[in-house]
Amino acid sequence: MIRLAVVWLSLVGTVLAWASTHASEEVHPWHDDAALHAVQFVGSRHGWAVGDRGVVWRTEDGGRSWTPTKTPTDASLYGVCFLTNQFGWAVGSATQSYTGLGFGVILKTNDGGRTWVDVRAKSSPPKTFSKKTSTAVVLDQPKSTDHFPPLRAVKFFGVDDGVAVGEASTAFPSGCLMTADGGETWEPQKGDLSLGWLGADFREAEHGILVGERGRIALSNDFEVLRSRNDRRSLRGVRAVKFAEGLNAWAVGDGGLVLKSSNGGVSWEAPPQSLPIDVGVFTDFRAVATRGSHVWIAGSPGGRVWHSPDNGLSWNAQPTGETQPINALTFLSEQVGVAVGAFGTILRTEDGGASCLQCAEVRAVQPSCPCMLDPSVCRSMRWPSTPVRMVTAR
Repeated sequence: MIRLAVVWLSLVGTVLAWASTHASEEVHPWHDDAALHAVQFVGSRHGWAVGDRGVVWRTEDGGRSWTPTKTPTDASLYGVCFLTNQFGWAVGSATQSYTGLGFGVILKTNDGGRTWVDVRAKSSPPKTFSKKTSTAVVLDQPKSTDHFPPLRAVKFFGVDDGVAVGEASTAFPSGCLMTADGGETWEPQKGDLSLGWLGADFREAEHGILVGERGRIALSNDFEVLRSRNDRRSLRGVRAVKFAEGLNAWAVGDGGLVLKSSNGGVSWEAPPQSLPIDVGVFTDFRAVATRGSHVWIAGSPGGRVWHSPDNGLSWNAQPTGETQPINALTFLSEQVGVAVGAFGTILRTEDGGASCLQCAEVRAVQPSCPCMLDPSVCRSMRWPSTPVRMVTAR
């Protein structure tokens, strides 16, 4: 089977080309078009993408080709974290049969993602903290091992210490979990009862930013979830957050929401240069990536990746040629980036979207690139000579 990857490359923020990547083994269609929700790389070669139906794809060549990996779950996986090219974790959520109740899933691997173990059965009885006294209370061991709340993000800082973020529950009222033994057992971070979180980013175990529905943004400081001073109570959900250089951080969400913090997440404001007005009408952002002063954001629809090379002072649009939502972005460098999204879409760029390489031959004889007016020109020029199966909505 042949799996599609897109190389989004633009000239003055306009055009992209196509390139095919090949999966090394067949995969059932049920998993082949499963939405992907998170992607991470360790170094320039090893990467993993996770998504619905327990899907995990891995690459060992910088994202040029991807191999499917079996997992012991059919849960939707929303977060992935690898410390090295061998040790990693993935988290997500599933639904109990008959009751319809959601629960969290935590997977662990020590062989680069080739095999995975579900750690729920090894978890200790959960603890909760009283809202008023912050006193730890050990609950009775649940009859089911499915006692984690649905989870959306995970981050490890060594082989032992890690955090996971997701919905709130009686056992984990703050919606933030922590482990000190490599994920074998988990305890709740202190904090008030919350509505749960859609995303998070952590610089270290003691310092992170959590984002959620209705404009909620909170800080995790010294193993306690605190409410941000600039808690924006709006109808727009904040879907993703990412630390940048220095004390900068970026958060994006529904209705074209883009926020920047210059003090580590304590307060938030609009970026120096706003995006076009129509972006807020037609786009829900779901992904943000940073590298130095560079920022990339994307979402639904996935037709454009917005890029700022100067911490939000200016923006340019990089068309992808895809309409499927983009759920996650990561950049290995200022040049090489990978995006994943709906229907198993995987996109890749090798120059940060700065040039229209697919039009190099045209520009050699005609300085004005024709794809400035019609992006389909470039796609037709670079369409692979061998048949490529493109995953589309059914």
